[in-house]
Amino acid sequence: MAYVIAADIIERYGQEFYDALADPDMDGNPDVARTDRAIEDASSLIDGYLGTRYDLPLAVVPQVVKRICIDIAAYHLCPDASAMTEIIEKRYEAAIVLCKDISAGRASLGASEPKGGTLDPGTLGDGAVLVSGPERVMTRDRLRGM
Repeated sequence: MAYVIAADIIERYGQEFYDALADPDMDGNPDVARTDRAIEDASSLIDGYLGTRYDLPLAVVPQVVKRICIDIAAYHLCPDASAMTEIIEKRYEAAIVLCKDISAGRASLGASEPKGGTLDPGTLGDGAVLVSGPERVMTRDRLRGM
């Protein structure tokens, strides 16, 4: 599932930015197929990270995922090394770091995300094991309640 469309790239960074990437020969006809491929590649990469923590496809696409997708797609849209700017490269690198942080639980997709607490067995995936037991009676330094 693609997280953005070409119009989202234009909305965030402007028509001139998009044209420089998607229409490098400046003939007025952006390469829509190449744009769609870059967006699909970016979305797949994001899914590779998010899939470790979230059920996919996401029911609602958070704004942070859209921004990450735009920055990764822009990087993939660069037609050659001469079009790759330092800002495009830095945005791509930051997007990848954020994907890794989300995957590792160091960053969140949004405020509606659960914050740890009691584990609900209904949210565990197939083959998961949940181990529980009574409260500990003994610790390293003393016996509780004795």
